[in-house]
Amino acid sequence: DAAGVFYFMDPVSAAPELSSSPEVWLSSGGGGAQAHVDGHCESTISVQLSGRKRWRLGHVQVENVSPLRPSNTYEDGMAYRHPGGWAAGASVELQAGEALVFPPGMVHETLTTSEECAVSVTFQFATPPALRHWRNRL
Repeated sequence: DAAGVFYFMDPVSAAPELSSSPEVWLSSGGGGAQAHVDGHCESTISVQLSGRKRWRLGHVQVENVSPLRPSNTYEDGMAYRHPGGWAAGASVELQAGEALVFPPGMVHETLTTSEECAVSVTFQFATPPALRHWRNRL
């Protein structure tokens, strides 16, 4: 059934993928997540259901990644401790009913900017792949 998948996705391959990865996020005003990189190699879409949430996103600093570095280089808050710190390249505030899509490997942080509880749901997906993102990063 094509209902429930995003317009840029193939309904046959995307529906099972999306239904296996939902995460619901709740946070009060001023709450959120420190800058981090997710541990999966899939794109993410976040749909804001209520409240407002500010997202700040940026690329991983290439000099901070190598096969010799530990896998937790970009766990929660670690991005701030890298030499030179971390600076977001983009910032967007989502209102209820809006969504944000970002490729794998993006540093991201969130902050609830509304006084009421912010509720969002995220999904990870591998199809379609983030080819343009990877092509530009290599």
